[in-house]
Amino acid sequence: VDPVITEGSVATDNVKGDNRFRYRGQRLNYYAVKALIARVYLYIDDTSNAGIYANQVIREAAVFFPFATREQVNGQAASGAVSQSSENRIFSSEILFGLYNSKRLTDTFDKLFSNKLEPKNVLRMTDTGAAQMYDEEGDLRTCQWQTMRDIEANDGRFFVKYGEVADLGNEYANLMPVLRMSEMYLIYAEALLKNNQPKLAIEMVDKVRARVGMNFVQQGKFLNCIQQ
Repeated sequence: VDPVITEGSVATDNVKGDNRFRYRGQRLNYYAVKALIARVYLYIDDTSNAGIYANQVIREAAVFFPFATREQVNGQAASGAVSQSSENRIFSSEILFGLYNSKRLTDTFDKLFSNKLEPKNVLRMTDTGAAQMYDEEGDLRTCQWQTMRDIEANDGRFFVKYGEVADLGNEYANLMPVLRMSEMYLIYAEALLKNNQPKLAIEMVDKVRARVGMNFVQQGKFLNCIQQ
């Protein structure tokens, strides 16, 4: 009976005022439950069942929860031009389940990550840490999630994923992702790898990499990395 099965997120208000079965991406919907089961199976090292559930989510839900486009992420889709005030930094279209936090800016960003904080109080990555996490400069997340200046224009690296954005009616300004479509591709890739299907596993990984503008992985390099 979950409308997410036939209608997707249904991210619009019901004119009659009852929104219990709307905004499915912000509730533990049918596909989010399957995704959670896949995650739990992976935690207990049952990659076979993890892959089964992850693949079900991919096949059934990808049409409703597609990977975010570059234009959505950099704000161009919402404003008509690249705009920091409307950047969809959380890639909201692919969120299977997210928490709505009306104080995301004041209680999370301002207190932990803001470039207005004193250096001893701010949580941020080193350049080395960022290079290890994002192995290509073309990765959308390096520019959409990181800013390189403090308020006095000094060099620095600040995490802006949960920073202030204009809502523009899309609700993503207050969302905090919990389950994503991209995680399902990675879980499925791990299951395929355990089932001796490295080429298909790489295809799944490449789909995730392509969504943020990264190059495809080389099979030999990928397998060597896994073995290490």
